[in-house]
Amino acid sequence: MDYSLKALSKTCDRIHVSFDVDVLDPLIAPGTGIISRGGLSYREISYIMGTLGRENLVNSIDIIEINPLLDIKNQTAELAIELLLSALAVHMVIINDII
Repeated sequence: MDYSLKALSKTCDRIHVSFDVDVLDPLIAPGTGIISRGGLSYREISYIMGTLGRENLVNSIDIIEINPLLDIKNQTAELAIELLLSALAVHMVIINDII
């Protein structure tokens, strides 16, 4: 990531990220039509998207290959949202059980 971002920052002010969820391990992203056994783990993709967010290079992003008919309890869709927010450097605090 460091090498890639350093190279990109020399020629680009902003980048577009096209993210295909079928690159993820199906244990964390079952809702896709193409399964990548041994795909990227949660830790790996979180690091990638978080690093993109911290570098503030991402101008736009698309996330594709989510199939809600194959997803389990919106696991893939919710992960995609989490990764999108991370790549765009949006930090959220979720407070449970507020009355």
